Amino acid sequence: MGILQSMRIWRQHYHKKKKRLTIVGYQGFKRDYKYLCQVMYRRYLKDRSVKILEMKNNTRRFGKWTVKSVLVKHTKLPCNAYRFNAVKSLVYSADCDYNENLVGLCEKADLAVMDCAMPIQKKVDIHLSPKECGEIAAKAKVKKIVLTHFYPVKGKYDYKKQARQYYKGPIVVAKDLMMIKI
Repeated sequence: MGILQSMRIWRQHYHKKKKRLTIVGYQGFKRDYKYLCQVMYRRYLKDRSVKILEMKNNTRRFGKWTVKSVLVKHTKLPCNAYRFNAVKSLVYSADCDYNENLVGLCEKADLAVMDCAMPIQKKVDIHLSPKECGEIAAKAKVKKIVLTHFYPVKGKYDYKKQARQYYKGPIVVAKDLMMIKI
């Protein structure tokens, strides 16, 4: 939905210049995109300036960089984690629980942005806790991690301290609009 809303602004600035927007998503995203268009913005259904690419456990090249996707465990809905490689590498875990696919994807990444919804004391099966974030980062030898996607309970717990028990590298606790150099 956020993409569809942002497209109105994108169209005003770039569509006139004939730039094509490529949206990369999980397997089944084309179907979900069409459904959202029907519900929200019917005029986008016939839009030829948008290209939808679906990924599931594969790699695609875009100029000088690549994006790799792996399926991760979240709910019954499809969910991908992504690794972006250019000069440096960035992994985005998406919503997920501990998964060996994610460990492999994170291998020696420069930065991993990780779902960290609940503290160790309130662990839920569909999200990582600071413990799993730390374990994955340590096992995969990630250079730096960013913990994000916090639930309201976060304010009562020190997520960085919890992750530190398992990972000795740099840990950043995300804040809205934060910018991080890789």
